[in-house]
Amino acid sequence: MFTLCPQIEVRPMSNNTTLATLSQQYHQRLLVGDRVTCRSLVEEAIQAGNTAYELLNDLIWPTMEKLQGLYREDRISVTQLNLATRLNRSMTDQLCAKLTRKPSNDKTVLILCGDDEPEELGGQICADLFESEGYTVRFAGGKVPNDEALKLIGELRPNCWSSSAPCPAACRRPGS
Repeated sequence: MFTLCPQIEVRPMSNNTTLATLSQQYHQRLLVGDRVTCRSLVEEAIQAGNTAYELLNDLIWPTMEKLQGLYREDRISVTQLNLATRLNRSMTDQLCAKLTRKPSNDKTVLILCGDDEPEELGGQICADLFESEGYTVRFAGGKVPNDEALKLIGELRPNCWSSSAPCPAACRRPGS
């Protein structure tokens, strides 16, 4: 268990055996771009009692990390990566729409991220999770120049800000 911000706790999925099986099937179907089966797998997981929150944290994001690792190791092609990444994002959109929303907590979070699709997906998931916890969210995405990021932070004065990036090299140090 870890925290995104002190108020948002990420919990492990309730049924790890089911998660392992689901993850393997989902991953295999993503690589061939099988939209219908991926949607069915996710819907079956929800019908089995898993929440959108659990699936985002324990299926969608780890799958994106796994895909990036396979690509970096030259074990999948660009085509497979693109098919899987775009479909995984589509599933993310559908799951985020099912998140339970808490009332406003009168706090603001600003989310920036690296320039690539995995960082954008991580930023999107963070944005939707914060929003479901009652935060007002501003998701600027990637490729935001440092001076603009600093200006936005100064203008918004968020209670919290987050940056989604795979490694330190992808994070641009403000002012550099």
